[in-house]
Amino acid sequence: MFSMTTEYALRAAVFLSESRGDVQIASRVAEATKTPVRYASRVLQLLVEGGLATSQRGPSGGFALSREPEQITLLDVVQAIEPIQRIRACPLNLPEHAHELCPLHKAIDAVAANAEQTLGSMTLADVMAQQVVPLGITIGGRKPAVAPTTFPEPAADDADESK
Repeated sequence: MFSMTTEYALRAAVFLSESRGDVQIASRVAEATKTPVRYASRVLQLLVEGGLATSQRGPSGGFALSREPEQITLLDVVQAIEPIQRIRACPLNLPEHAHELCPLHKAIDAVAANAEQTLGSMTLADVMAQQVVPLGITIGGRKPAVAPTTFPEPAADDADESK
């Protein structure tokens, strides 16, 4: 649903959130987020242009979030990179759809509305509050949590089907 640019921007924003205000150079962001360096630089610049990050030039320069992680939603990041397109009118300009979208475009718009609602309700701080560290990296001595590796035993009915 989202481009790799948007995915990289979300990773970069989470990483900057994990950095807790420390300025990070683009190559460090790229390494931590497994993003090509040139791509990371471009994505970080887009976050700056979108007002979500700041940049400093010079030997001690780099990038940092412009606001606290509690004040930046995932939707803010997505909209800064690749705004979610809502369907307000028939893209085919069909007169019979002038007052109501057809079922296809209603469904597509519903997905877009759901994405806006879901992403708009979660901040970078919410991502950071999850049990597993989002990018699995250590910053400032904080170690990633270990994701559970065990799975529940299948129900008796499920076990019979595998025979």
